[in-house]
Amino acid sequence: MASQPPEDTAESQASDELECKICYNRYNLKQRKPKVLECCHRVCAKCLYKI
Repeated sequence: MASQPPEDTAESQASDELECKICYNRYNLKQRKPKVLECCHRVCAKCLYKI
């Protein structure tokens, strides 16, 4: 039986860094520019404006 690869791979971590944790859309340089909060979490500018 083949084993499943772990979900916490470098590839999945890199993918996580490319999307907003609130809306799950990928960052871009316009409306969804990544913003770093004081707690070091990142969200897109559009979601930051909403909160």
